[in-house]
This record gives sequence, C-alpha cells and structure tokens, in this order.
Amino acid sequence: MSELELVAYLQEKGLLHRERRCAKGDAMKLTPGRSGRCPTWRCRADGCCEECSIRKGTWFDGPRKKRPLMTAVLFMYDWCRQVSSIKNCARELGMTKNAVVTWNHWLSQLATEAASADAVQIGGEGLTVEVDETMFPRRKYNVGRLLPQQWVFGGICRET
Repeated sequence: MSELELVAYLQEKGLLHRERRCAKGDAMKLTPGRSGRCPTWRCRADGCCEECSIRKGTWFDGPRKKRPLMTAVLFMYDWCRQVSSIKNCARELGMTKNAVVTWNHWLSQLATEAASADAVQIGGEGLTVEVDETMFPRRKYNVGRLLPQQWVFGGICRET
C-alpha cells in the first residue's frame, strides 16, 4: 500500500482530515510528500503558499508524528490483535523498546477514553442486572512480594 493509499484509507475512516482551508479561507490541496515523506496540505491560491502536515489537528500529531504513518497503523493493528510485544514490534516494525512501551500506553489511554465516552446505563425499572466481582492479586506464579489487590466489578442486563 502506498503512502497516498494509506492516507485515503485513514481519511475514509475519519482518522485524517478529508479537506483543509488555509488562513485566508482557500481550499488546500493534498500533495505527495517529497523523498518518501508524508503527504502535506498546500494552498495553491494566488499569493498564498501555506503548507501544513496532514497530521495536524489529528491523533497522529504531536509526539506521535515522529513515526511514519504506515508504522503507526501497523502498530495499531498489532495492538488490536494483542501482539504488540516489544520483541514483535522490534522485529516487525523496527521500533525501540521505549517506543513500543510509549505507543502501548497511548493506545491504552485512547481505548479507556473511548470506553468512558460510550458508557451507557444498564438495566432499569423491571429489569434484572447480574453483578459480579473479582479480585486480581497482581502476582505471577505465586512468586514475589504481595502487591496491592485490584477489585473489578461488572454487570450485565440480559434483557436489553
């Protein structure tokens, strides 16, 4: 997949802007990046030569812009499949240990924010909600010091 095809895919999914306007209000055009770089938005209007990154104002901006878009998308794919280990990402994507840890953290935060934003009430009047709890002691193989216990509660309404 070429860089422009990837950009078109990310635009289709709403992860990148489909259109941009310059400071004067003119429509900007997406142009291929030079020497393997990411495509950029450029204004071709008379007297305007404004240019900005395709990542500007998206989740891929800021500290995440150092990584090529293709690598970022492949990492996200691996993260969703739960194969974003340091060893795998170093081998498959050429990422360092620190980069893998940081990207795992960013995606975990993103998933937490998305789940919190979509929180809905379960149950209601006349409906039965099944509640369960479990405790995660955070010890592996019954070895090591005791760590703080983490309680997790969950509920489900089978009627809805």
